[in-house]
This record gives sequence, structure tokens and C-alpha cells, in this order.
Amino acid sequence: MTRIFRLPLLVVLVIAGALTVALFAGTWQPSTAASTAASTAASTVDIGIPTAGQNSMEFVGIVDQNGVDFTYYGYVTYLAGASNSLLFTGPFTQTEDTARITFHGTAQMTQRAIISNVFSLNAAGTITFYYDEDPGADLDNPDSFIRGTAIATATTRFHNVLTVIAPDTGIATGMSELTQTDTEPFEVNGQTYSLGRTGMQQRFTYSGFGERLEPTIPRASVIIAADGQVTNLPVYIPDVQR
Repeated sequence: MTRIFRLPLLVVLVIAGALTVALFAGTWQPSTAASTAASTAASTVDIGIPTAGQNSMEFVGIVDQNGVDFTYYGYVTYLAGASNSLLFTGPFTQTEDTARITFHGTAQMTQRAIISNVFSLNAAGTITFYYDEDPGADLDNPDSFIRGTAIATATTRFHNVLTVIAPDTGIATGMSELTQTDTEPFEVNGQTYSLGRTGMQQRFTYSGFGERLEPTIPRASVIIAADGQVTNLPVYIPDVQR
């Protein structure tokens, strides 16, 4: 006669629990690569990504027009999450010569409308931000703002309204839309920073003072101050190797 052995319920539960742990331990144990990637992401400080409704970035700069071509350059004066020591070499001398984060870009005119003394211009192009531990840009030399390490790149669309208030003189107001296309983390004193996020969208408003230098081409230069806010922030998904 076949004998049937009945194990106590407590023993059955212990055995089942042990088998479950053995079966799934390998599946749910994070790999070394995954742990390293997560640790690296956690140690990177995001800058330029503020609390909703707050400014992401503020900057000053110059826009030079040469016919249908525009060149813009300048430096960042405020960046959400960044200290003044990250932006400038000195706390009381915040100029292009001491600015560590600069920008430079180009655009081409896409539309122009004129009614009386109001000029409305649209342009599209790109902009790149740079970090330089040892700055020294010069407003008389636009290419001097291309220095250090490129840390972020974006496409741009501008709408500029220039109101002429005197011969060859005008007040500029406008907005620009930026869509970030590249992000390159950079290290300062052992800390890694990341400016914005690839795919992030921002809207900047600006105002300034413009001067026409040559009427035929035409050539003009506008000094601006701008501030921006994030309008769309993609969800960050770390690239984890399993």
C-alpha cells in the first residue's frame, strides 16, 4: 500500500518561500552596470530646470543683422539651480569678461513686415551654450563667445518687433522659442552638471535698444536682455544596461 506523507503547513510555506527567492533572485538583482548608471545619474546636478512658473535662464547679449543673416552672442546672468560662482569668476564683476557660460548662434530671416515705424521680423536658426573655466569674452569680438566646452545646443525661432523712435534708432521687444537638441554634461571641481535636457522647450522674452548702421543692406545691432521659462520638459529615462 502506498503511504501518503503529509507535511505540516508551516514546513510547506517555508519550502515554497525558499523556492520563490531562489527562482527570482537572479531576475530582480540589479546588475553592476545598472547600479553604476543610476549612481551617475543621481550625482549629476540639473541646472536650467526650475520649478514650474519660475525663470529657467536670464541673459544679456547683442544681435547683429547683416541683410537676412543674424548673429547673436552674449552671456548667462542667471540659471536656475546654479550659483553665481558657477556663472562668474567674481561675485561683483559680472561682465562678459568674467562670464563662464556664454552663447553664440546664427539665424536667417524668414519673414518681414513694416507698418509705419514698426518693423516685425521673424528668423530661424541655432544657438550653442559654452562653459569656460577661464573666461575672457569681448563684445567687440563675437567669436570670442565661442570658447570652452559646448554644453547645450538648441534650434531657435525669433519674432522681433522694432519700433523706430528716431532716425536709425529703435526700441526692440520680442520672443524666441528654443528646442534643445543636444546636452553635454560638464564637470566643475568634481561635480557634474547638465544644462537643460535634450528635447526641452523654452520661451524667452526680451527687450533692448537697436541702432541701424547701414540702411541699404541693411546692417543693424540690437542690445538685448532676456528671460526664459520652460514650456515643455521631457521625462528623463536613464539609459541602464541590464
